[in-house]
Amino acid sequence: MDTLQELWKPAQLESADLKCCHCGEPVTKDDTLIRTFALQPKEPPHTATANGKQHAAAIQVPWLSETILTFDRHFRCLLSSKTRYVTISHVWHPDVSKLQFEYTQALVLDNFSEDEITSVARLVREVPTRIYLGIVDSLKPEERQEGLLEVWHDYISVPQWCHGRKGHIIHAIPELYSHAYFVVPFFSDLAPSSVQAMRSGSTSEERVRGVVEVCNSRWFRRIWTAMECVQSSQLRPMLQDYKLLDEFRTGLPFYDEPALHYEDEVHRTIRDHVVRLAGVGRNVLPHMLGPLAPVRIRRLRGLPVPFAHCFILISRRQATVPVDFIHALLGLTGPVVPFSELPHQDIRKSVSIIAKARLRAGDFSPLFIMPRKRDAAGIKATGFDEHGMFGLGMEESPPKFPGIVLSGPGESMAKLKVENLGTVTMAKRLWKNTDFGTFHELARRVLDVTGPDPDVFAETICCRFFGDHIKQVRENLDKENRRSQLQVHLQVLYDEYPGVKRRSATDYVAQLLMLNEAHKGNISPNAMDFMNVHGKVIHSSDERTMVCVDCSICRGRFLIQVGLIHRNPKLPSEILGAVAYRVPGLKYALTHHGGAGWLVKDGRIVARFLWAASTCNCHNIQDVELAFPDDCIPEPWQNLFEYGIDRDPDHS
Repeated sequence: MDTLQELWKPAQLESADLKCCHCGEPVTKDDTLIRTFALQPKEPPHTATANGKQHAAAIQVPWLSETILTFDRHFRCLLSSKTRYVTISHVWHPDVSKLQFEYTQALVLDNFSEDEITSVARLVREVPTRIYLGIVDSLKPEERQEGLLEVWHDYISVPQWCHGRKGHIIHAIPELYSHAYFVVPFFSDLAPSSVQAMRSGSTSEERVRGVVEVCNSRWFRRIWTAMECVQSSQLRPMLQDYKLLDEFRTGLPFYDEPALHYEDEVHRTIRDHVVRLAGVGRNVLPHMLGPLAPVRIRRLRGLPVPFAHCFILISRRQATVPVDFIHALLGLTGPVVPFSELPHQDIRKSVSIIAKARLRAGDFSPLFIMPRKRDAAGIKATGFDEHGMFGLGMEESPPKFPGIVLSGPGESMAKLKVENLGTVTMAKRLWKNTDFGTFHELARRVLDVTGPDPDVFAETICCRFFGDHIKQVRENLDKENRRSQLQVHLQVLYDEYPGVKRRSATDYVAQLLMLNEAHKGNISPNAMDFMNVHGKVIHSSDERTMVCVDCSICRGRFLIQVGLIHRNPKLPSEILGAVAYRVPGLKYALTHHGGAGWLVKDGRIVARFLWAASTCNCHNIQDVELAFPDDCIPEPWQNLFEYGIDRDPDHS
């Protein structure tokens, strides 16, 4: 207990004698204390210093023949002094976490024996020491010449039982990690042999096993590690042998490796075989890790990350206490709202306040979030990714009219400038999957509205129901006399000639439109596969609906695909009379430019659409007031399922 007390609730933290080793001034209770550490150099045998300043404390680790030297600074002094420090991103050992948490709650350790306390105290000193030794051993020769390296590890650096000090430090973590010399993601449960198997296993089974063993690491499951990862400019992973991992490929972050090797394996064999080897349902696969890469890339480029991405990155990840979610969310969105002004015990309300702050800044993504379906089996199968809640990719073009005014009780109403497309006059449920077996029904419904005009039909089907761009569609029709062939087949289908095999005819229409040919880049082999894997999810899967919208100006009619918000309405008939509003200028990676928007009924968003750019050109711009969809922004739901390739499926 003595060592833990000295580290986590030392008496000097409450005294005026606590001095910054850079400026020499006191680090008061209102200041952010940053405590780094180094190991006492073996040579020369004099006291180590940091930038010429005396260390604050020495902690003995006799069984490793090492001494930990701590250095205290104001956070501002750490940054201004250009101190070379490394931060550690890790998952706490369960014994350390349990003891720390119980003391925080009860201020006593009556449930722990002396041996248990001694064991935890040993871990708290040993793990950071071994990490430090591993980092120094892995430094390049030129890095060793740059002076004493300091490390920030929360076992040593955060006084866990001093709530005031700890609170200031937690608020500083995003900036602390972003300015680090580099960040070490410590995979304490990942053996080097697993990475070796993933990178160069001799068989397909061995390589896939390596991939899932990497993905199963608990480092990928935590809220804090996800936030720390995306804040970091340079990452140098460390495995359980306390050695820094060499890069597999220059510029390729380690968290991107599993997906790369998994897809390589798919290309070597077939996807179904790889899926069986991976043990889907018992293991975490690369696509289940959430949007770590795009969020981090966006941050490194100095661009704001859409609120929706910040939320879905951490909403299923694990935390010891619920309020950690709010800390991490603010770390990702930026301090748009002071933490002290949030109702910490009401997570949903805090999330709503942060979302509205981002909305005022022109981030429309909170209005495109879909409510989560509480399906435990679905949660387990998709891991730590909330793809169905947003899934639109990063913002590529901002709204033409970004200004939003929030008003009403609790800022419950949002006033914004959008384009009125018209009123919904027909709504029909679509099928969960789109393939040749259902395409003929889709074609029949579209043909009833568009008539046999090949350009109008093709733009409707390809652009608004499969996500193709209008330029691509027109280029396809110009190839090999496809337009005239399409017109002939549409005419036959529309006129319903006796004896015509409609299924065969619509199959040929799909081929003429190239819906079964690869032209979607790396997203999916072809448009139909794209819809079945990704497109249906971002259109609410079972709530995917075809609606007919009538423009009030030109009287034109056009079909669009929408995803119903499954809580309200529940049936297509309930959206009749809704108004379609499009957001000019807005584009996410998987929407059309200016093609995303909502169906609104009685002032509430009842559905979203993504691919409605190619409609009429009336440009009916209006101010509209919407109810902010608080009920669509869910609370975080920690995924606590156990994953692991060697576990009994009944206990996974």
